[in-house]
Amino acid sequence: MPNPSDRNQRDSELAAMIAVLFRAFAREVEQGLADWGAFSTILAEIIGSSVADTYRAAANALAVDQVGGELTDSDKQAAAYGEAVGQQEAAAITARTHAMLVDGLNSGGVNVDAILSEGRAKSIAITQTTEAISAAEAWAAQAVAAITRSVANWRWRIDPNSNVCSVCQDLNGQLNPDIEPPAHPGCACDKEWSFAPLGMSSAGAV
Repeated sequence: MPNPSDRNQRDSELAAMIAVLFRAFAREVEQGLADWGAFSTILAEIIGSSVADTYRAAANALAVDQVGGELTDSDKQAAAYGEAVGQQEAAAITARTHAMLVDGLNSGGVNVDAILSEGRAKSIAITQTTEAISAAEAWAAQAVAAITRSVANWRWRIDPNSNVCSVCQDLNGQLNPDIEPPAHPGCACDKEWSFAPLGMSSAGAV
């Protein structure tokens, strides 16, 4: 499972950037000056840039580990992934934030700082980093399998440094499960890959 060695640093840096944006936007909301379009655009840029870098690093980490070199299309793949995910996630987060604020106002009180909190920023960052690594490795594994004429398989591996939920605990060690990390917001689980020669059963992989 050769995902980026600086995984925790990537989580922390993305969480910090989102938290800064959240704090600034919270003040705008409180002052009645919220620019939702600008908020979504900046959020897309922050997430898009971060996950593109993570995607590239994860894909190449797997390739280097298995075939000794980086993949020629990794930059292109990473850029496309970052742009698409940045826009998609920013739109979803913006819509969710707006709905939470409206619900709070309609119920007679809203805690803007709680909605735009550092904890939420951290959860978003961990989830997006996990998803980028998972997607990158899936792409890279197919390239490695083609190069080595093998079949790619993976097992679910929980993050030993975090509190693991019952869903991920049950998935731990499963071979090629239907669901991929992240299983939920804040999930930091990953995949452990193996490559079996063509014709070999995947049952004994990993």
